[in-house]
Amino acid sequence: MRMTHDQLDYPAGHTDVERLVGLRVRELRAARGWSQEALGRRMTSLGYPMHQTTVAKLEAGTRPLRVSELVALADILGVKPRGLLSPAPIDKSALLEAEKHLTALTNAVQTAHAHLEMLEGERMEAVNRVLALRAEFDDE
Repeated sequence: MRMTHDQLDYPAGHTDVERLVGLRVRELRAARGWSQEALGRRMTSLGYPMHQTTVAKLEAGTRPLRVSELVALADILGVKPRGLLSPAPIDKSALLEAEKHLTALTNAVQTAHAHLEMLEGERMEAVNRVLALRAEFDDE
């Protein structure tokens, strides 16, 4: 009797790897602008029949992958198999851009804070002027 994927007992922790692979497949597929159905067709053309629902389950980490499927997916997605087994590499340019943006925001906040302090000082002068004028008006 042949067992389905749902009936197999996998070692503890396997779902974390499957979720990671699913996330990477989703990221790489989406980056190419492909639908789940399009990826399924590509897998089918390589001899690994997959419907859109199968791709959805892979991406959700709820359907285990055979090693040969992992290799085929990696080939289709243009990465080495280990590229599906590890988190996406940090994009250095994205990090530098994020740091540059953070610096610009920090500078803007500091400038706004200094401007706010100046305005608060002007407001207090206006309050004191109004109080002084009211005092003169009340004395009349």
